[in-house]
Amino acid sequence: HDVEQVLIGSMLGDGCIGCYPKYRDAWFTESKKIEHIDYLGWKAKILSEFGGSIREREGESGLPHLGSRQFKAAVFRTFVHPLFTQLRHIWYPNGKKVVPEGELQKLDELGLAVWYMDDGSYGVLTRSCLISTGSFTLDEQILTKDAFKEKWGLIPKIIPAGKGYGLDFLVSDTDKLLRVMAPFIHPDMVYKLGHIHPDNLGRINQMRRAYLERRRQREKERYHSDSTYREHILEHNRKCREEVRS
Repeated sequence: HDVEQVLIGSMLGDGCIGCYPKYRDAWFTESKKIEHIDYLGWKAKILSEFGGSIREREGESGLPHLGSRQFKAAVFRTFVHPLFTQLRHIWYPNGKKVVPEGELQKLDELGLAVWYMDDGSYGVLTRSCLISTGSFTLDEQILTKDAFKEKWGLIPKIIPAGKGYGLDFLVSDTDKLLRVMAPFIHPDMVYKLGHIHPDNLGRINQMRRAYLERRRQREKERYHSDSTYREHILEHNRKCREEVRS
């Protein structure tokens, strides 16, 4: 069961199944930031029957106009196995990764947690969750949204995110979503549990205070540099004082 759910969650997330023409069978692979190598090791342990190893590598990323930056990553890759060949036919029917409805129907809380740990994020200011689904088609977004409603009574909103889409959860749904996944979240990813985990509260409060201070500074700078904005604020304050007096 754990193997199946880790594979489903990973394939919805950052996992890939590769195959060279000269090989009869395929393999599973996934890479993570070096900071999350323990999380990747947890996956490797669950998939240990397929062998493989984790290696560190260095690379370069960035946009041309912003300049590149060096990064370190951890890459896990299994040995080839007939199971991955079968799964490749399911997840890559035409050579491009899809979201198979049958696999989505098998998804349970463990698989959901793996998917969220791969592609989910918690908004400190909004207290809500977002799962990045940028590689999904719009039809697959709708299919996934329906699965959340059917399985857990959650109704995420499909929103633009980056170059694709994302599944955005209301604050009320976020609380339920996080509690459903919490028992399966790896220690490396506890920060993604947001307000429901006590270890995160100090960091959340600190980030909120920092954000409010930055916003206050921006408004102060705009007040002194933008005469139109300053007149608008002064007029608004004047009207408020008059309303209070009356």
